[in-house]
Order: sequence, then C-alpha cells, then structure tokens
Amino acid sequence: MLQINAVLRRMSRQEAHFLAGDFNTPGFYGPNARRFLTPVLRALRNAGYQDAFHVVGEGHGRTFPALSPLLRIDFLFWPRHWAHGLRSVRTLDHASVEGASDHRPVVAEWSWPLSIQP
Repeated sequence: MLQINAVLRRMSRQEAHFLAGDFNTPGFYGPNARRFLTPVLRALRNAGYQDAFHVVGEGHGRTFPALSPLLRIDFLFWPRHWAHGLRSVRTLDHASVEGASDHRPVVAEWSWPLSIQP
C-alpha cells in the first residue's frame, strides 16, 4: 500500500498517463469481486482509475503463468477522464510470446481524445 499510495500521489500531477504493471494480485473476478477487491485495486479505483480490460477488454485477460494462464495479475489502468480513448485491450496468446516472460503481454490501443470528458 505504501508503494501504490506513493505512485498515486506522483501520477495525480501528470496529464495524460496510464499505470501498467504486474500488480501481483488477482482481482475483479466472480460475483463477489467488488466485495473482496484487494486494497491495491480498491485504492486505484477510489483514486479514479479504470481497469482498461473492464472498459474494452477482449478475451479472458489472464496473464499468468504464460504457458497456461490461470490468473489476471497484470493490469493497465487509465484515469477515468482518459479511459474513453481506449479502443481495445487484449492479452497476446500467440506461441511466439510464450517464452518471452513468465507472463503474457497485455496490449492496449488508445486514441488521443479530441475532447476531455471529466
């Protein structure tokens, strides 16, 4: 929580930005996902970030382990007022990426919005 709070303080001063990485926490799954949301993901949501995969995700989104992904622990977060520029988000599951990492890559397409909607 110390790390994510420090990141959120720093990121709040930035213009267009997103936050991406291995958050080492599964989340947003199942009927009780909101109730049992981890503190890190709850802090991001409360700070106004949206999970890009929930906005426009395609497929299952699982990223770990790469050879046979069971969990989604890698996330892309956009500030709410920039998330409307998201066009697509997906994990790559081609054989060529399986040996590159122990995680599957996540790819997002984002268009610079013509107008900002707060």
